[in-house]
Amino acid sequence: MNLILKCAAVLAGCALISAAAVAQARPPEPPASQAPLTADQLAKVRSVLANYKADALTTESAKALKRALRDAGFRPGPALDAALNSSGFSVQKLDLLDPRPAPGPASGPAR
Repeated sequence: MNLILKCAAVLAGCALISAAAVAQARPPEPPASQAPLTADQLAKVRSVLANYKADALTTESAKALKRALRDAGFRPGPALDAALNSSGFSVQKLDLLDPRPAPGPASGPAR
């Protein structure tokens, strides 16, 4: 009986190791927030950006721009950053003028 239990434990361990190896071999799927923006979403971003001048951003206009993007349903992430950069807006400049909150529950209420 002990031999059967030992064999079952070894087989279970092998199955766990195999499952872990398969999970590591597969690249992780990007979160939904990293999916590229659709043509409609890009048009919406450009519509918001049309109200601002990339070369004349101030702290107040950067805050207003980020608020307008949030109000339009966008959240910070690589896809939105790419859309902003491709439209002539520097994400780095926006973040210098209006820094993003620290991630996590201690970041406080949304602006």
